[in-house]
Amino acid sequence: MSTDNVVTMPFRLAFPEVFTAKAAIEGGKAKFGVTMLFAKDGTNLIPSLQGAGVLDLRRLAFAAAKEKWGEDKAKWPVGVRNLDFKSHVSPNGKDGFPIRDGDMVDWDGFKGTLFIRATSEFRPGVIDARKQEILAQSEVFGGLLARAQVNAFAYDTAGNAGVSFGLSNLQILKDDGTSFSGRQRAAEVFDAFGEAGPVGADTSSEAW
Repeated sequence: MSTDNVVTMPFRLAFPEVFTAKAAIEGGKAKFGVTMLFAKDGTNLIPSLQGAGVLDLRRLAFAAAKEKWGEDKAKWPVGVRNLDFKSHVSPNGKDGFPIRDGDMVDWDGFKGTLFIRATSEFRPGVIDARKQEILAQSEVFGGLLARAQVNAFAYDTAGNAGVSFGLSNLQILKDDGTSFSGRQRAAEVFDAFGEAGPVGADTSSEAW
């Protein structure tokens, strides 16, 4: 069981795996997924688009825990029982809580953010800002602005208990020039070409 799906507010996209499933660890189950980066101060990256922010996702995670283990926290697994869902930030992602601090990792673009991983065993729907389906993997990369349809669920397997987020759909909203891949945009590499004249080889006599 899981809580209802919600659509998030815009976030910075990282580690998108929405065309090919990938296992988090060797021998693990392959899943599709995205990492959602939200500004710590709650800034909406595209103010005209509203949606669930970090506080809303905290509430959703708490609801998922209550759905699985009941209203009485004394009956919850010990590790989860002691978590403050209103403010806790996981230091390493190993305590069963889905929200982590971007300042605690040395990954491009994560500073000043809270980040959440959402995954699925099934390939999510992926569309662009005009609601057209995206079919090319090259069009979805870290650094884009996006929003997602997610749900929270609690798990308790072999003594490993916690709350996580599932990914249903992803919408790519905007490319504002930020890339976590280190690659340059085509517009940054090439000059414009118009009526100025033909393209030709450099005939400079300067020696190499």
